[in-house]
Amino acid sequence: MRVDILNELVKDLQRQDQAAGLILADEAIELATTLGYGEGLIRAQLNLSTILGIRNEFQGAIELAKEALELAKEINFEQGIFKAHFALGGFYAHIGEYELSVSQSIAALAYAEKADDARLHSDLLNNIGRIQQILGQYKKAEASFNQAIDVCDKNDLEYNKAVIMVNVALLAYLQGDLSTSLEKNKEALAIFDKYQDKQRIGICLNNIGFGLYEQGRFVESLAYYDRSMIIRKELNDLSGVAKVLLNKAKVFKKQGDLAKVFELIESSMNTAKVSNRVMTIQEVRQFAYKMYEEAGRLKEALTMFQRYNSTKDSLFAIDKQKAIDEMVVKFENAKLRSENEAALQEGQIKDLKIRQRNYALGVVVVLAVAIALFFNRRKIIYKHEVTLNKLHLLRSQFRPHFIFNVLNSVHNSVLKGNTDEASEYLSEFAHLMRRDLNAYDQNEISLAEELSNLEAYLNLEKLRFKERLNFKINLDEVVNKESVRILPMLLQPIVENSLKHAFKPDQQDGKIEVSVKERQDYLRIHISDNGQGLQLENPGKHISKGLQLVEERLKLKDKRNTLEIGNRKEGGVMVKLKIRLS
Repeated sequence: MRVDILNELVKDLQRQDQAAGLILADEAIELATTLGYGEGLIRAQLNLSTILGIRNEFQGAIELAKEALELAKEINFEQGIFKAHFALGGFYAHIGEYELSVSQSIAALAYAEKADDARLHSDLLNNIGRIQQILGQYKKAEASFNQAIDVCDKNDLEYNKAVIMVNVALLAYLQGDLSTSLEKNKEALAIFDKYQDKQRIGICLNNIGFGLYEQGRFVESLAYYDRSMIIRKELNDLSGVAKVLLNKAKVFKKQGDLAKVFELIESSMNTAKVSNRVMTIQEVRQFAYKMYEEAGRLKEALTMFQRYNSTKDSLFAIDKQKAIDEMVVKFENAKLRSENEAALQEGQIKDLKIRQRNYALGVVVVLAVAIALFFNRRKIIYKHEVTLNKLHLLRSQFRPHFIFNVLNSVHNSVLKGNTDEASEYLSEFAHLMRRDLNAYDQNEISLAEELSNLEAYLNLEKLRFKERLNFKINLDEVVNKESVRILPMLLQPIVENSLKHAFKPDQQDGKIEVSVKERQDYLRIHISDNGQGLQLENPGKHISKGLQLVEERLKLKDKRNTLEIGNRKEGGVMVKLKIRLS
């Protein structure tokens, strides 16, 4: 009974007091585990995953929901299966994994009729509609939303209907129907006012402000934004405050008040940083660099653009690199134009004096050579700087991903009560990060340092895999690991890719082997595993996003460098690196 009461309390606290909800959810999980109360444990895990999702901690939320799903299947708890599939569908949608979101939502639909939970049924249909909306399937999305509203009407779920109507308003906006969009947002606002849900009231006020902005009704728009701001500040929703400030900046841009625009951008950026919400920070940075560019403040535009892209997920790093180069070129060209104009003016004055001394021909030749050398030097410097920027950016993509995975492992250990294990994780992680920080600003490090860092990383992963993982690093005697220089953090992403994809959950004898040899002016590094291998018809052409980034770094360093991946005859995968020695 206590577990059930705790779970009900957590549901009530999910949006109102998440800190208290986390404490009670942990207590429910611990007590349910002690009692062997499977259904209570599943509900507690799903409640906790919901709170993590609200806090944008989606990886932890997904892992908990998966655990709940497996347990629900083991004890044949159909309502738990339904709710777990439903939760996973929502989490995957939030991180852009739309195919996984659809598959989980479809799986949940199979249990929806049996679960006898109209609220979850309507929410599920709402989530499916949102995915269809994101994919541009507007007719299907409209049908899904209408079904969800019908379920709400039949079961007197007024509040849930309001949540769906917010999405209906967005769909109308996307289809160009601004009047309907405003109408639906205002209807939803009236319901949220009735239930005193301040968080959603703040969202609706912001949405209405944006709709009025789109209609050119700027004064009314600012009034709704100000009302939303008051509520967001009251709730200490700093991410929401930053977004409202950004929307107000867009209004003042339309009104031509650039001084106010940049004032609001600065305030929005400072608030977004304090909120520590990466997506909000990115949204502000994106608008900021465009405004700086429009205002001709290209140096600030370049700085903001590089910051914007520095925190992008690695999946988008290569696609955005062309845009980074274009922005750098734009800034460099502006500088060159200014320098050239000054040089031209100075050259004309000199040319006039030289003509008076009858040296025109000789000076023209010298000037032409000087200009050619000047531009050639600028071109060489620029190419070098762009290459270094690319290498630095590509390397930086691995850090957030790696740090997040480690901290998630620590979080799971804490949730399971393994505090000693969590402490050891953190100790090893701190040791590894110190190594990485020491090498972070270096374009190259010694092979000895890279292998030492790789061994530290594998020791960290062995804490998670325990006896299921063994590794070995073989270095050929002829290789001078102290003098050979390579790109930092080059090997760890490859090994991490193997650990992520190679081994099945039930494999007990996982092995990673790294061998390093020197052959004909090349360093040859082979990284192999004994996992399930690549499952494609042409595995040699399959390179994951992580390996693509490694290959990109290698090619930027020297076009003769190569990366190959393929299945081993004895089973598993082999990644081969061929690196030109300086």
